[in-house]
Formats: sequence, C-alpha cells, structure tokens
Amino acid sequence: MSLQAYAIRSRAETAGSLPESMFDTAPQINFTPGDFDDLDAQQLALSGYTPVGSGHASLTAYFRRSGGERFNVNQAPDPNVRGLTTNYTAGGTNETTPMDSYFVANARLGYTRAGWSVSGVVTNLFDSKRATFGTFNENRQTGSSSGFLRL
Repeated sequence: MSLQAYAIRSRAETAGSLPESMFDTAPQINFTPGDFDDLDAQQLALSGYTPVGSGHASLTAYFRRSGGERFNVNQAPDPNVRGLTTNYTAGGTNETTPMDSYFVANARLGYTRAGWSVSGVVTNLFDSKRATFGTFNENRQTGSSSGFLRL
C-alpha cells in the first residue's frame, strides 16, 4: 500500500499595468502596486495491490484540489480585476486480473576451483510465453475491450 500527499502554495506580487512609454524605459517599475497571484494546490493519492486467487487486484484513488486568486490593479477609468478559481478532481482505478498458472524453468551450471568460479545461466529454459502483467479497459459506448499484456 502506498500513500502520497503534497501541498503547494505560491504568492507573487507582480508588476502592475504600465503604459508602453514607461515600460520602454523602466519595465521593472510597478506603476500600479497591489497586483498579485496567490496559488495553491493539494493532492492525496492511495494505491495498493494484493494477491487474489491466481492473479492480483490493484486499486488507485486520488483527490486533487487547486485554487487561485489573481488581482490586477488598473488605472482609472478602467476597473480593477479580481479572479477566483477553484478546481476539484477525483478519480481512481480498480483492476482485478486473474492469471492462469504457468511453469518457468531456469538452469545454472557452474564450476568452482581455487577461489574462482565460472557459471552459465539460462532463464526461461522452455521459452514459456506467459503474461506477467496485464491491463484491460472496456469501451462503454461500444462494449468492446482493449488492453495489453507484457510477456
């Protein structure tokens, strides 16, 4: 099982609106003080897997929130602008993959003498083609399924 959490916060007081004539000579001047960007985000994710019969089941769930406040001071007669945003995202996956039992044979032959050894190793001696990982998805509009297997 794994738990991941993070939170961020950022605030920037940026240069305000400048007439082009002032920007050309001194772009770092904050002509209309008070502008800012205030941003934050949080995320929590939980994931894990467990053996189920001859396969395994896995679950991932997450929740994410982000928000921001932006304020821009303008020169008269233009009004000041304030923007507030908040976004929420939640989701998850659940996978249960039964896998057939299979047999894999490995071989090792070695020779040791006077503190030295030489060996040869052969993995998957009989070239067994079995899935070691799989994921599938059902298209709810068409009813067809798609996925992949890693051999």
